[in-house]
Amino acid sequence: MPLVLLRAHDCITAFLGSRARYARHFEEKPGTYFETTGWLERGVEGVRTASQQTGGLGFDLATLAAKYGEDNARYILETMTRHYRRVAFVRMGIEPDSSFEERTRALATERGFEFEALDGDLGSCIGSSTARGSLSTSSCSSRASGSPPPWATR
Repeated sequence: MPLVLLRAHDCITAFLGSRARYARHFEEKPGTYFETTGWLERGVEGVRTASQQTGGLGFDLATLAAKYGEDNARYILETMTRHYRRVAFVRMGIEPDSSFEERTRALATERGFEFEALDGDLGSCIGSSTARGSLSTSSCSSRASGSPPPWATR
């Protein structure tokens, strides 16, 4: 069974369907924090906790404070998150209801950020092997050329 490795900035590239779409969104709307069902259902609400705990990169305040002191830890987290001005919820079509999108909208309101809901697109790389819990590059297709998308390698 082939292994699919994403050549991408992060998972949002895959959730949006292509590097081009991610780059276009990043270029047109910088300072966007993306939320997905997966993060929210696991209790990771990055835009809410970013300046207090995680910085969105897995660094928590306690760990940084132990290493650098509390004042420096707060400064590091603020520096890592101060450019965010909007939150986008990426709909993947697996949400049981609108609660994840509503939570993301509430998080944006709480922080005074813009909110946008985007339709995700895994369709270019999901084929019949999905039922077995894996993705296959043989089922991936580029809309233009019929070849695997540039973010998938085998």
